[in-house]
Amino acid sequence: MAFAEELLKAQSFLTFDLHFVDPHQPTGLWLCETAEDVQAAGINAVKLAPGVQWEDLRRCERFFHAFPYVFLPVAEEGRRQRMLENLRRVLPGLTVYIPAANAFRGCGSVWSFREQFGFSRVNELLLDARELPIYGLLNLSDVAPPGAASLQRYRSGIPALDRFTGGFYAGQLSLWTGERGRGKSTLLGQLLLEAVDQGATVCAYSGELAAEQFKLWLTIQAAGPGHVGVYEDKETGRKMAAVAESVRKRIDEWWDRRFFLYDIGSASSHSEDSILQVFDNARRCYGAEVFLVDNIMTVGLKHSRDGDYFRAQSNFAGRLAAFAKQGGVHVHLVAHPRKADKGRKALQMDDIGGSGDLPNRADNVFALSRGQAELRGEPKNVTTLQCLKNRAFGGTKEIQLEFDVKSKRFYPLDGAPGRQYGWELQGRQMTLEEVQEAGDEPV
Repeated sequence: MAFAEELLKAQSFLTFDLHFVDPHQPTGLWLCETAEDVQAAGINAVKLAPGVQWEDLRRCERFFHAFPYVFLPVAEEGRRQRMLENLRRVLPGLTVYIPAANAFRGCGSVWSFREQFGFSRVNELLLDARELPIYGLLNLSDVAPPGAASLQRYRSGIPALDRFTGGFYAGQLSLWTGERGRGKSTLLGQLLLEAVDQGATVCAYSGELAAEQFKLWLTIQAAGPGHVGVYEDKETGRKMAAVAESVRKRIDEWWDRRFFLYDIGSASSHSEDSILQVFDNARRCYGAEVFLVDNIMTVGLKHSRDGDYFRAQSNFAGRLAAFAKQGGVHVHLVAHPRKADKGRKALQMDDIGGSGDLPNRADNVFALSRGQAELRGEPKNVTTLQCLKNRAFGGTKEIQLEFDVKSKRFYPLDGAPGRQYGWELQGRQMTLEEVQEAGDEPV
């Protein structure tokens, strides 16, 4: 009696002959493309009723589960795959079979198969049918082991950091923290330039900087100390950095269509849904592989009132982590820390964003702070990069960096800020050298 009720309910969503449905038959349930295929298959054959959406099938889930399996008798692989994806999206718990590669013997449908070979042989389409793995489960034996050298990753340009992390891998979320003014945004801008220089396309959300200011800073970093001049502002007397127009043009040509900045000009631009949607569009349409959210404090989080705020931060980080893994991209996220306990200067992961759950979402966690170190026998102001978490290899590390104010670049204590990016190495300007006439030789 229970199945009879489900059968009547299913008539609202599926097309079939009520007298030819029997869950005790060994043929399972055939989910066909057309009414002709339903007629050709006969027993236990159904199709979506006119006007019915795939989501509607959830309302007759018990009907489907009354059968030992669902068979998709569709000859063309692309159409069959689309049916499979829709079916598993709405009814993921079903056991599903698909026909063997040559089951249709050149026929384009169940109906044409019956026309050519006869009704008595239609069930031959089930011969050697392949059972698909349960949706959401992988057979570990079938999973290809990762090769460290083949995984997509992007170097930071800081050798000690790259040795510790192995690079910034696709599918990962990196969380960055530190007190205000410690250089998080500046260092991350530099990391994006490194990614562009390695052939990646990047996309950045900067919630605090106007597009013009963001570009000015990145242009100065890309130019480097050899191409940055300093002039004194006549009105304020402040010394300002400047890059020649010819250099700016070459930098624009270098990162053209490979560096995208999220537009924060609209009212909804700071909502987490808008940011994720634009990021996904950048990934699909422009092939963006490295993303930056700077910072989580400027994002319009869902359910972020009162005590839900830190939970909302964690949820957004979780959505970014899922985006990174599903899209095969790397995401950098900036979050400000709480005040560390009195008497303790070094930041810990529990200090980030007010919730210890936030760093749990990330694959890497980094913190920036300032201090002093002895360099060649003299005290030197340095920035300390703490590597608090690395899911791939484990462990922690501290890396000390110097900062070149003129070019806004970080670099190792034993290095220099003169890193040359691709704009400078490609398309060098031609130089002419005057030579003396050589007698009767033609010019």
